[in-house]
Amino acid sequence: MTELILDVGPPANGGSCVARHDGRVVFVRYALPGERVRARITAERGSYWHAECVEVLEAADGRIASLCPIAGVDGAGCCDLAFAEPAAARALKAEVVANQLGRLGGYDWHGEAEPLGEDGPTGWRSRVRLEVGADGRAGFHRYHSDKLVTDLRCGQLPAGMTKGLAEQTRRPGDQLHVVTDDDGVRHVVSTSRNHRPQVLEGDYHATQWVGRRRWRIPVTAFWQAHRRAAALYSALISDWAQPEAGMTAWDLYGGAGIFAAALADGVGTSGEVVSIDTSRAATAAARAALVDLPQVSVRTDSVRRALAAQ
Repeated sequence: MTELILDVGPPANGGSCVARHDGRVVFVRYALPGERVRARITAERGSYWHAECVEVLEAADGRIASLCPIAGVDGAGCCDLAFAEPAAARALKAEVVANQLGRLGGYDWHGEAEPLGEDGPTGWRSRVRLEVGADGRAGFHRYHSDKLVTDLRCGQLPAGMTKGLAEQTRRPGDQLHVVTDDDGVRHVVSTSRNHRPQVLEGDYHATQWVGRRRWRIPVTAFWQAHRRAAALYSALISDWAQPEAGMTAWDLYGGAGIFAAALADGVGTSGEVVSIDTSRAATAAARAALVDLPQVSVRTDSVRRALAAQ
């Protein structure tokens, strides 16, 4: 493969940074702005190329030893900026958002990406999905690849979340859904195209809490991966929406109804909240969790159809 010496420029969406070679844009993964690197070309797309940093010749101030032992070149596709000091990584993400808002929306934004609560940069994830390879071992995909990394020590995962799974063998092609819920219970469910989900550990439903409200979510269904995200987003929606008594609020793509619960507190029993989602599993969880809120109606439907019927 072709290797180039590149001077790395600003961050781009998706964890890469922009460099240039003979007038062509090169998106370089595993590099930081201001670095000089030796990069290996991984894909040529005409007017732009993709590359990965294989050697840092001049390091940026924000570079640190990787926080994830399995991410990086020839590793798993997780933890895009594990090699960047957390404050530096947040600054890069804020720069990407500001650039997209300016280019796509003409909106001039200058802000900061803030850490989520007091959690550190590692051990924050509460759910993960693994693929079982031809040898029966579960692993993470390499970046944009069908190949797997069967070392399960991803830096995002708390200690013990994947304990024992690396030593087990499963049916090739299956996926393992692993959740450590808010009650501290680990659930492992195996799924495949041709077989019904199989509970290998724990239960098919995981317990999640937002404030004093409890959800029972299928392990295979969507829930925020960061253990603090659901509560934080719920509070933000309530604050930004400013719901008042008697109002009608729509929660489009409402999922399990986290935002609907927050909005319901504001509109009160004289108001109404309509939550819509196409997922039957999500809407079933929403109905069960919000059964005590008569002002909330949950619909299993497409947003377009539901709005057209109004």
